[in-house]
Amino acid sequence: MPSSPYNYEPLGPAEFRLLRLLPRPREKDTRKGGGEKGAAKTKRGKGGKKGRKWRAKEGRKIKSLENSELISVKLKTFPISKSPSYQALSYCWGPPEPKQKIRLNKTCQLEIWPELHTALRTFRDLDGTRHPQWIWIDQICINQEDEDEKGVQIGMMGDIYRQADIVTIWAGEGDDKMEESLEMMRRFAFAIGGCPSSRTMGFTVLAMFPEYLESYKALFERPWFTRTWTLQEVLLSRSAQLVCGRSIKGWSELSTIYLRCLEACQSSLGVAMRASLGYGALKPFDSLTRCHERNDRRRYDLEALTLVRQRGCTEPRDKVYGVLGLISPEIRMQITVDTTLDYHTVFKNFAKAFLQHHGPDLFILVPGRFDAEQQSESGSPTDTDRPSWVPDLTLPPLMTHTWSRHKAGRNFSGAAPEHPLFDDDEDSIIKVAGVHMATIKQVYPSLDIEALLPQLDADHVLMRRLGMEGPYFNPAASATARQEIRNFIRRAHSHFGYGGSSTGHAGFIRTLMGGHLYPEWLGENFNPQEEFAQLLTALENESRDVLDNGPVNVFMTSMAEAWKGACLVTIAVPGHDGVSAGIAPMTSKKGDGIFIFFGGSTPVVMRDFGKGGKKSYKVVGPAYVDEFMDGTAFEGRNPLENHEKVTIR
Repeated sequence: MPSSPYNYEPLGPAEFRLLRLLPRPREKDTRKGGGEKGAAKTKRGKGGKKGRKWRAKEGRKIKSLENSELISVKLKTFPISKSPSYQALSYCWGPPEPKQKIRLNKTCQLEIWPELHTALRTFRDLDGTRHPQWIWIDQICINQEDEDEKGVQIGMMGDIYRQADIVTIWAGEGDDKMEESLEMMRRFAFAIGGCPSSRTMGFTVLAMFPEYLESYKALFERPWFTRTWTLQEVLLSRSAQLVCGRSIKGWSELSTIYLRCLEACQSSLGVAMRASLGYGALKPFDSLTRCHERNDRRRYDLEALTLVRQRGCTEPRDKVYGVLGLISPEIRMQITVDTTLDYHTVFKNFAKAFLQHHGPDLFILVPGRFDAEQQSESGSPTDTDRPSWVPDLTLPPLMTHTWSRHKAGRNFSGAAPEHPLFDDDEDSIIKVAGVHMATIKQVYPSLDIEALLPQLDADHVLMRRLGMEGPYFNPAASATARQEIRNFIRRAHSHFGYGGSSTGHAGFIRTLMGGHLYPEWLGENFNPQEEFAQLLTALENESRDVLDNGPVNVFMTSMAEAWKGACLVTIAVPGHDGVSAGIAPMTSKKGDGIFIFFGGSTPVVMRDFGKGGKKSYKVVGPAYVDEFMDGTAFEGRNPLENHEKVTIR
């Protein structure tokens, strides 16, 4: 066993280390003559000179066995621009104890965490993961005791994963059942593809493969699928493979074939079952891939930061550092990775860079701040004094897709001569060009549609026939959920100023959906009264025949996303008779203003905290007001006439 700890040599600019996992040494037969004859000879005489020789040989046998179990690696430094072919490892560090020792460069030892030790021990015996032979593993290839080096290497991680020939995902150890289940994925996908309808798909999934469902659930509940860093490690890769125990699967089989099967089964499986089978674990990777294909960097960056808020990491600052490789280069270049900074400072620095590149769309990420600060018992000045325009990425995302396709003020990004201005004397203050469009008159209680959706979306007949009733699939709860959503829709409509018009008014429907999927879903021949009547009928009907209707299903899913953390508000628009209605963060209050900022995608709710007649605002969060979206707020008027530089703290 090597005894001296490994001392890292400093890295030069744009250098990194790679390791080579060495094969297990062959055990040598130390017995003279070998075989049974040799063994018989060594047993003669336990004392004297022959006994000492026998004991020495037995000691060498034990040492040989120990050496064969000890993991050995070779570590070498390369310029990143001239590196050999290598693979990069994506894994979760897991618990730090008990530490495990490995041999490094023949004569030294290094302590690593147990999960990585298990992975290396498995890889050593799997030829499929040993090519290319060089591997990049952060825990070994970065000096974890050198904060300066860690900062530089974390900043290079995007390039490291981009340049790797393949990224190997270590999902953890697996048993025979798990490995068999992974091998069944191709058959699973083939069976789904041959089903004539989504309802038949549900039967196929649950009836044909029930013995594998628990294994799929167990796989997608593993920590790797919930961690912040894993997003960029896979999305930046040229190709990837998942290793679970001794089973190796191509990432594409999971991210495309299997995911598409789950999407096709939505109406039969229901939200809860589909999520437990891996849809929630795989969809974030797919969402970012689709944003990238649209070549919309603004939306891509917002999507990445929204997903980060749903994922875990040990250090909160990694909510930024863990996705730097994905974020627009213009933002990334302004961020210096410093692992000694507190996460409040990291979030603030990132917010400044985001504002300078994407403008006021940063405010889309703010909802939840007021809730967290009002409920905080610590009263920490670090939390409450953070500027309102700095999102807290440790909080879960709210109103997730009200921003996805709109351009309330984007047509006027050139109307203001500059991006948000930072105060030279106080860097917590910014000034943004915009127009005060309306004031909130009343805030109404909302409904957690997302919590009710699993009850509404599950096929209870199918579940009963398969003996899978369970807590998620309760027909009585489904009837209650339908009624609650119907009552909410009726209450919401009563606050819209449509006079005697039907609840099928297109503007009302768009508001309920937060504008999501509009106008693609409505289409040119869409009849809002007819389609909306079908929805209301479906909510009263226990039969799944109507709810299996595609537009109705999409409608309910869109509502759940739009109203997450949101409430209904009525607003007064200067120069307009009556009131309008819209969606705003649940922390909105009567008297809050609704602004449109030049260059922004959505209206924003702002709260005046000014004193002595001087207006000074804090950001509450984005809003959806149907007549303000898609640039229609300024039709027939010059936005520059009433614009102002809004001071935001």
